[in-house]
Amino acid sequence: MNTPLIVIVLIINVVVDVTITKAIIVPLFYLLAVLLIHF
Repeated sequence: MNTPLIVIVLIINVVVDVTITKAIIVPLFYLLAVLLIHF
């Protein structure tokens, strides 16, 4: 009975990790693109 709950928690953790990673990486790539355009 505990297995589905564990799976749900793992999926939520993965989604949160991906969201945080995108929130960090996307602005970094944007900043790099701006720097490459200006310099």
